[in-house]
Amino acid sequence: MMTATNSQADLIAHPTEFKLVYNTSLQRLVVLSTTDAQTSEITAEVTYAVADPSIVRVDEFGVVRPLGDGTTAITISHPDGQTEVSVQVSESDKSAPVSFELDVQPILAARGCSAGACHGKQRGQNGFQLSLLGFDSNFDFNALTREGRGRRVFPAAPQQSLLLTKPAGQVPHGGGERLPVDGVDYNTILRWINDGMPRSIPDEPTLSGVTVFPELRDMRPNESQQLVVTAHYSNGSSRDVTGQTAFQSNESAIVGVDDLGVVTAGPIAGEATIMARFMGAIATTKVLIPLAGDVPDSEYEKLPVKNFIDELVWEKLKRLRITPSGTCSDSTYIRRVYVDIIGRLPTPDETREFINSEAADKRDVLVDQLLQMPEYGDHWANKWVDLLRPNPYRVGIKAVLNY
Repeated sequence: MMTATNSQADLIAHPTEFKLVYNTSLQRLVVLSTTDAQTSEITAEVTYAVADPSIVRVDEFGVVRPLGDGTTAITISHPDGQTEVSVQVSESDKSAPVSFELDVQPILAARGCSAGACHGKQRGQNGFQLSLLGFDSNFDFNALTREGRGRRVFPAAPQQSLLLTKPAGQVPHGGGERLPVDGVDYNTILRWINDGMPRSIPDEPTLSGVTVFPELRDMRPNESQQLVVTAHYSNGSSRDVTGQTAFQSNESAIVGVDDLGVVTAGPIAGEATIMARFMGAIATTKVLIPLAGDVPDSEYEKLPVKNFIDELVWEKLKRLRITPSGTCSDSTYIRRVYVDIIGRLPTPDETREFINSEAADKRDVLVDQLLQMPEYGDHWANKWVDLLRPNPYRVGIKAVLNY
């Protein structure tokens, strides 16, 4: 489905085909221009042409919304080339039934309402408590519809419900404005209250997982990239949930991300992972910002490869354009390998024995010897404890100490 007018660049559109069910659904398109040298997002620079304009419309941001039932194609054009995506629309004359678990709770989690700093904390906030990030749907449903004598939702006048007026900033709210009145999320909760606040909908599927596009991206300093998050359900359906997803960067100084899923590379080179969280399901995007300049391929081709880990490390250095360091001295090597593997410095005798050895494979032999030492297990067990954080309140203090 792709043709290119410029042999040096290709257009990649995501998703290439999708379905829109009900008139409240939408799908974000992301368009990338790729060459051997780099990839750039050009979603805002392309033009969209719908084969049958009575079925869908596409705005300037690449958001597709349904107009009528049927199947049509959207042609995406740019000086770099042209590509096409297919869309199928059904039940465009109906609004989607609102599910508490699949629609309302994700909004509360993405807007921070059920976060640990707000109503998701241990005792809630100002008399209103939600489960942390929505892990307990029954608790949250009762908190919203039953507690406080039903004061949080008002079916007789849904717009007057505290669940809407507070996050919309219409009455004083310590958390500020979270749900603009003209936003999709506000209207979703409004429809849920209008529908009688059902606990579930007929044939309600369960969330199977989420995916994010793109999963890996090399970016230049100060460049931006829109992420698209897709939720997949047990009945085989999927939908765009980017607007109801919470995003977080593990290295915000290198790569930042806003509430809309727009990733922005910082001014310095490095690597960061963007986490996309939707109701307990997580997907990640890895972003790399290479150093300026080029490194000859010969610098990487001459590097020794003893196992697959070496291959991964050398490939990462190449992508980041990091010039490999030269081979370190024996004295430096023994100090590093002891600290890395068993967590202590070598003794003077161990150091002298290693430096004075003339064996060609003495470095490999030393690694094997250290891996057989009891200190290796102790040192790395502690490292895994730091990562796994075993909780004595859940598994018992005996299990934690035994570990």
